[in-house]
Amino acid sequence: MVGRIQTPVMYLRLIRAISLLMPGRFRSEWRREWEAEIVSRWFILKEWERLNTHSKLDLLKRVQGALLDALCFRQSRTR
Repeated sequence: MVGRIQTPVMYLRLIRAISLLMPGRFRSEWRREWEAEIVSRWFILKEWERLNTHSKLDLLKRVQGALLDALCFRQSRTR
């Protein structure tokens, strides 16, 4: 469809789900940071016309980084 702006909805949903691992008082700031990271990268790739399967897999790796970040944060808070 011409003129339709694609968005990284799937990636943002994953970030939202992962954010539930974060303690409540840190959750919204953490989530905003990671959403901004994903959206920024998405639009850069789109602008450079490099939004392909390989770059989408790279975005999934970034989401995996968010998961690791949340788990490390959670673990450090329990010590």
